Amino acid sequence: MYLEDKTILANVKKSVKESFIAPLLIIIFAIVLYRNPENFISVAVSIFGYGAIFIGVLDLVFYFRLNESEKLLSKHMNQGILLIAFGIIAFFENALLSEMITVLLGGYILFQNASRIGLGLYLKNKTKNAWIYVLVMALINLIIGLFVIINPFQNVQLNLYLASLLVIAEVFLIIQNILILIGIRSHDKEDK
Repeated sequence: MYLEDKTILANVKKSVKESFIAPLLIIIFAIVLYRNPENFISVAVSIFGYGAIFIGVLDLVFYFRLNESEKLLSKHMNQGILLIAFGIIAFFENALLSEMITVLLGGYILFQNASRIGLGLYLKNKTKNAWIYVLVMALINLIIGLFVIINPFQNVQLNLYLASLLVIAEVFLIIQNILILIGIRSHDKEDK
């Protein structure tokens, strides 16, 4: 394997390990939403605001700790700035974001999985089977993200619907992370 491929796979592995936090937080949000739906959305937007600022700052710290070649492929700077901006907006426009929560969460799901499709295709020649599972789950999550944005259900059913789709999407994202790490590990063993 070329040195460039090893560097890219090492960066992918590092990025995937760092991306376990957000899905776990969203699963917790979905479970609380399911169990206590009354007035939860407004409080949740505030909590997401704090969480977004925290994760955004972490992304910026990760970005500035990378070497120059890693910065080229990193999405930490963009993601960090967007998350911090979202956190600030959450405080000043809480009511607006509460109404737009399905669009925001659907957009998050689309963003995460659009990048996973590219990653799955990149891993096609690097791993045996992990890439196909990553690709299929990313495509399923894209469909889930579209459903969350379109929101075909009434407001009464929204919380249960949203919570269920969020848990499914984020569990798939965690499984994708695990498959990518397993695929890279098996690829590293084959090279030795």
